[in-house]
Amino acid sequence: MAELKPVAPPIWTLEDALDLIRPLQPLARDVGYHITLGGGVLNLGVSAKDLDLFCLPLNGGEGDKAALWVLLDTVLGPLLAIRDSPDYQPEAMWHYRDMLHGAFEGKRVDLFIQ
Repeated sequence: MAELKPVAPPIWTLEDALDLIRPLQPLARDVGYHITLGGGVLNLGVSAKDLDLFCLPLNGGEGDKAALWVLLDTVLGPLLAIRDSPDYQPEAMWHYRDMLHGAFEGKRVDLFIQ
């Protein structure tokens, strides 16, 4: 099987993602959420486009979404709805209630919040 490679130089590596997620994870847990990694960075170790993060309530409960938004907005800057983005693809918008994107150190982060 051929190895998949991004078509542009990577802007996100797995190491970069871990540098963001590891300090963010305990803060998210404090508001009842768990942050998981997906997309190209998880599957390939790099992404030329963005970092996909999934925010899921802990233990199937209801996390404090307002507090999570404040946390993410503080870390990632102003959050914008993916649906308002010029590269929005409706077929990619599964069942997540909130789909946002922000930036970390100038690099795009897509957030899928349950």
